[in-house]
Amino acid sequence: MLTQTTDQLVILERIEQRLDRIENNLGNPSVDRLQMLSFALNLRQVKNSSFPSQLFSTNAWDILLELYAAHLASKKLSMSAIGQATNISETTMLRYFDILMKHGFIYREDDAASAEKSHVQLTKSAISKLNHVLDTAVYETPVRPAVDLNKAE
Repeated sequence: MLTQTTDQLVILERIEQRLDRIENNLGNPSVDRLQMLSFALNLRQVKNSSFPSQLFSTNAWDILLELYAAHLASKKLSMSAIGQATNISETTMLRYFDILMKHGFIYREDDAASAEKSHVQLTKSAISKLNHVLDTAVYETPVRPAVDLNKAE
């Protein structure tokens, strides 16, 4: 557990360093945008190499991120809470829950206090993949866009 906490602190420090670099360049919006674009491209590249193509949709990714945030906060989310947080309709959400369960990324757990309620949680495999995606996006050399944004045409 100490290692996980230490790892999380290291990640937070790296994010703070990136935010500091961005804040230092606030007067130059193209630099801010280029840094954010590089981060977004790197995140997408790592995500695409870590998860099946069926999960590239915004809905599946939003569900995974909500569950990951809950995991990091040591909280459990009900299906309705995930639906409210992601603004995904119930039928769409159920379809994606089914896909995510078939891929082994989430599971349902009955609530001990209420027989009618259940929680959805990430599997260890999903947590590992999400850790990898975010760690790589933070620590790896950013991907540059194919277009040189500094050149005028």
